[in-house]
Amino acid sequence: MILWITILIALIILTSAAILYVSKSVYSIAAEIRSNAGIFFHTGKYSRSWRGLSILAVLAVFSLLSLCLHIINAVVVFLHLAVFLILSDLIFYIFRRNLPSGYVKRLSAIAACAATLCALSAGWYLNHNVWRTEYSLTTSKEIEPLRIVMFADSHIGTTFNAAGFEKHLKNMEKDRPDLIIIAGDFVDDSTTKDDMLGSVRALGKIRTKYGIYFAVGNHDKGYYGDLRRGYSLAEMTDEMRRNGITVLTDEISDLPANITVIGRKDLSVERELQGSRYSAAQLRALVPEDRYAIVIDHQPSDFNRLADSRFDLVLGGHTHGGQMFPLNSIGKLTGVLDLVYGYERRGTTDFIVTSGISDWALKFKTGTFSEYTVININRK
Repeated sequence: MILWITILIALIILTSAAILYVSKSVYSIAAEIRSNAGIFFHTGKYSRSWRGLSILAVLAVFSLLSLCLHIINAVVVFLHLAVFLILSDLIFYIFRRNLPSGYVKRLSAIAACAATLCALSAGWYLNHNVWRTEYSLTTSKEIEPLRIVMFADSHIGTTFNAAGFEKHLKNMEKDRPDLIIIAGDFVDDSTTKDDMLGSVRALGKIRTKYGIYFAVGNHDKGYYGDLRRGYSLAEMTDEMRRNGITVLTDEISDLPANITVIGRKDLSVERELQGSRYSAAQLRALVPEDRYAIVIDHQPSDFNRLADSRFDLVLGGHTHGGQMFPLNSIGKLTGVLDLVYGYERRGTTDFIVTSGISDWALKFKTGTFSEYTVININRK
């Protein structure tokens, strides 16, 4: 909670600074244009009035973006614009002697807007399209070749609705998975009941050798109460079970071919709900040592204990791959997360964290891309 409060305060400060810097640039452009026309207003009441109008104009644009895209995306746009303006102003200041007189501020602003548009257009594309990422693992345990399709963080209703989700499922089905694993955050507070039901029923149509397994993420339970989205977590998981999906909450499911799937309660049960969940050692005690043990743990934050307990494979999401550059490294650097994205091996345990097939509120991914993963496991 302290981390999130710190992030919120930092965002408020940075956004305020970004709005002021953009406003300053708007004022400078207006001053440049009027100066070229022989009209000067750098002093007195005219200067103050134009500065005030610049701030009001920028705040109006920020408000409009907030209404259209959600306030967090307006923040993203303005932070990118401010950074590119600073860089552009610096570059144009250095080379100002080689530029047309009286056009430096306008050229700098055009360059910054173009860079912002390119960066966020790429971020939009990377977020709203889903790629396939494949891993190949080996084990010394006696198992048959196993193919897993794993995805997380679908947050149904953000970048696609139930119909869009069904299209992504058809692509996953082409890989002929032996089992499908959903590593949390299937829905969130903005997911409508119709989209939830449609998505669950789409999952129920998929045929695999060993079935579909789901572990709850922090957004699945909802942060604003059941009335807001029209259903509870229990109603969703009941619907999943009716459609043949196995929901695991600190529980195991033994599959043929010497494989066990373990679904772990999300870390938010401890951190946000003051509840409890099984420790890694308690989960390990449920599974014989000779079985290939796969843990679904939404938040990648307990790697050392999971590795010490000698699980074979741990699958998670939650991070969205770090989402935005350069923030995609902060989680690991601060120690809040053990892995932001990709593959890591500790001891005899393989860890894979996916960037997810969608997003929560942010509409852009500039530090990663949306994906589902295909994991091939073979005996050595």
